[in-house]
Amino acid sequence: MVSNLHVFERASNAIAKKVVTGEMSRATEVVGMYARQDICIFRIDTMNFKPLKMGDSYNVRTGDEVYVASNPKGLEGSFAKGIVSAVRNKESLSVLKKNESVAGSAGDFDRFVADYRGLDTIFQIDAAISSGSSGGALIDRNGDIVGIIFSSLLSGQNLNFAIPINLIKELPLQFHHSIQLAGASAYSDRKKEKLYGLVKSLREKETPKAAGTGKEISDELISTSLKTFDLDGNTVEWTLFDATNGEFGVKYVYKFDDNNLHVSMSSQYKTGVIKDAKFDLESRIRRKIEQRYFSGNFGTIDGLGGMRLYNAYGNVTTWLFRATKQVYRYDKNGRTIEKTQSENGIVYLITRYEYEDDSHGNWIVQRTHQRFPNSPSVDPNRWFEAEIYYREISYYK
Repeated sequence: MVSNLHVFERASNAIAKKVVTGEMSRATEVVGMYARQDICIFRIDTMNFKPLKMGDSYNVRTGDEVYVASNPKGLEGSFAKGIVSAVRNKESLSVLKKNESVAGSAGDFDRFVADYRGLDTIFQIDAAISSGSSGGALIDRNGDIVGIIFSSLLSGQNLNFAIPINLIKELPLQFHHSIQLAGASAYSDRKKEKLYGLVKSLREKETPKAAGTGKEISDELISTSLKTFDLDGNTVEWTLFDATNGEFGVKYVYKFDDNNLHVSMSSQYKTGVIKDAKFDLESRIRRKIEQRYFSGNFGTIDGLGGMRLYNAYGNVTTWLFRATKQVYRYDKNGRTIEKTQSENGIVYLITRYEYEDDSHGNWIVQRTHQRFPNSPSVDPNRWFEAEIYYREISYYK
């Protein structure tokens, strides 16, 4: 079976459903994937689902009558009729305005256009679709599938787009891995950082702190880290700086394949030493799944790093390490708004977070306030201003 990869974002398992009978089939493994063009092919555990015949998308022409079978807004088994409004390449989309909003692979126009690099052909259709239609079938008058529904411009009137089926037909079936692989590959590093828009770089800054004590030693702002992302949202460079003076510490350079899997990693140290590591396909897959961190528990209470409990959005809800416990609360954007720390069941510190955002909705200033509810030496009801963190964010144009 075929769908868009973004449909599986953060997923650990999936099912297919025959709408007419209600019969369910479990998705057993990923067999083909092309993350750069948002495609996932997966196997199901029953053969009772009759497949559609794949047509030839090279024969699709402007004005052809087509149908869409999908689940818009969760309305299963919806069927819509329309025509192929145009057979396009990505360059022809450049006339659209940059402030368009998009349903499908992402919520902004920049990401929508970026998803199409490398695609020779895009089908623009006027058949009605909505959020939730992603991965639906585009069918011609013969009942053959000629494309996969991908995105739509929310500000337009039935400006919808599909990936030609020939791209799926030509995709090599080289995987035999759990649905977790699709869930992890669809969940980019940029999304893990809870960043909006096509962020290119993220520089974190704070005031320098003395080694050992962690006390601020001046009001000057220094860089503590710098991350650079590619168009797919992968971290391609990560530089860490000395927290006492902002001097260079270590730089990691990553390379990825078309499925957002690590191909290689280079470590460049302050001493000038460079270490390189390359990963074969199985190693890339293992690293991607191990680093996904969402929907589940990782580690053990007494183990190194303790146990972290993640929710479906990739946020740590609880961190446990021996007698200590940290509980986190988040806002609707997935940003931490409160952290409660306790030991042996007694709360000793509560931290609250406030943010200032840029025009894209990404925070650029984070202020923290703290209260010590069971301290014998300070007012348990008083909030103290604590640390302030800053971020400089650049975007692809």
